[in-house]
Amino acid sequence: MRKTILFLGILVAVFALYEVVTASETSETNTPAIPNLSAYDSFTTEQAKYLLFLPEKYKPAGTNRWFAILFVHGTGESGTNLWVTTVHGPTKFIEKHPDFPFILFSPECPIGQKWDDQVVLKILHEVIDRYAVDTIGSILRV
Repeated sequence: MRKTILFLGILVAVFALYEVVTASETSETNTPAIPNLSAYDSFTTEQAKYLLFLPEKYKPAGTNRWFAILFVHGTGESGTNLWVTTVHGPTKFIEKHPDFPFILFSPECPIGQKWDDQVVLKILHEVIDRYAVDTIGSILRV
């Protein structure tokens, strides 16, 4: 009887550990459940990919202009998996508040590199040119 209880206890511990490990592995690679969040390759530079979120009321042909937020991630999110950039930052807020009223774009810095100002500026101009961004009321804070 004691061996059966011990065996069941070990079995439960192994399954619990498996769940914790697989949950942590997949949480970094799974895409968040955010409507209107998509991955793009930059048209202006071959060096960059970025995530773009459009508000749910965004209409490409509409007359409304939208404020845009550029999110530049930290070193821990650098690499080749663009969706890792959603682990921290504004996308966490958007997951809980899907009515987020801003265009959000977030490029990914390649691992082992620093942010290239020219690449980020090219993506900024690409987003402004392709989407209804309010450039008159924009504020840049560093």
